[in-house]
Amino acid sequence: MLISDDASTDDTEEVVQPYLSDRRILYVRHRDNLKQGANWGLAICRTNAPLIATLHADDVWEPYALQSYASAFSESEDIDLVWGNWLRTSETLQPMAHQPPPNVDNIYTGHNALRYLLRTNRILPSAAAFRRQVATQAGLPNCRYGMLCDREWFLRVAIVSRAARSLSLCIVKYRIHQASVTAEFTTSGKLLEELDDFGRNIPEVLSVLEDKDSLIVSYNRSTAEFYFRMAVRFRIARRNSEAKKRMAQAIAFNSGILLRPRIFLKWLLFHGGGLGNWILGLTHGKNRYVTRVHRLRRRVQ
Repeated sequence: MLISDDASTDDTEEVVQPYLSDRRILYVRHRDNLKQGANWGLAICRTNAPLIATLHADDVWEPYALQSYASAFSESEDIDLVWGNWLRTSETLQPMAHQPPPNVDNIYTGHNALRYLLRTNRILPSAAAFRRQVATQAGLPNCRYGMLCDREWFLRVAIVSRAARSLSLCIVKYRIHQASVTAEFTTSGKLLEELDDFGRNIPEVLSVLEDKDSLIVSYNRSTAEFYFRMAVRFRIARRNSEAKKRMAQAIAFNSGILLRPRIFLKWLLFHGGGLGNWILGLTHGKNRYVTRVHRLRRRVQ
């Protein structure tokens, strides 16, 4: 285990000290804050195990996480990448109403993992493991991205992977709080700036695929839906100028999203004044996946 302390301001060092008598545990503290991409890359370089699993500081692995990874890799020597589900929780680890669509048990060969991850983005660093050899082939995370470095990196890993395995298990509790990188980038608008840059590089990432043109169309559709969701969030927060800007971007990316009844209804509420804003505040972010994820966790326990 490598604990890579990226110039934290809490008591990490004191908490870790009693465990350092175990030679399998290494603690490294950085004088300066390297940020996510560089710290993640350094951690990969400082380890030497053939299998690597990463866990962000504010997330919590389920007790069976590492064994689940090991079992998945043992199914075939061609499996280079494994990921599972995550449960979105509050800062106190209480399940949240909004949950990501869960992955199912599946094996992806060739470039199908790349296609799947581009379309769904259903992989999280704290809920994924990979072979060292593909990390070497893919290169280190791109430090140009503060939040999307994992999204871009896992796509590169998928390109060089012989096969990938998705698990239906919930591997980690993913903590949502105001001090997280996700919260900072989402509220500040940095995420949307990175998303613009990321989109410009998608054609290069997909250049290895024959069906890249149709995949780009699909990516633009999903990006439009993300901008739409952000526009609704800004509208609920009464950040009206930002909301209008993001809604315009969503329609520019793919006006066809308005053909979906649920999105069209939210679009009407978006322009529905105070009453529409109140209804959006009650309904936005609620979905059917939370019960399914809870059911999966209970099945494991």
